Amino acid sequence: MQQGTEFYLSVESNYFDNKDAKGQEDVVLFQMGQYPDGKHEIDSIVIVSIADARLFAQDILELCDEIEAEGEEE
Repeated sequence: MQQGTEFYLSVESNYFDNKDAKGQEDVVLFQMGQYPDGKHEIDSIVIVSIADARLFAQDILELCDEIEAEGEEE
């Protein structure tokens, strides 16, 4: 990792009007990237359904819970 590089993950609707997203499979957009030396670079864009986005969020929360629980055992 470059020193001074800021990494980011943004999450947003893939639709300007969320009413248009109902029932679609390409609803939630995850964009990952970085700002090396003040420049904006997009590394990856992933677009998923609401159901898959919810599963992804649940996996993140479960991992955070596991990490916090192990930290408390020490």
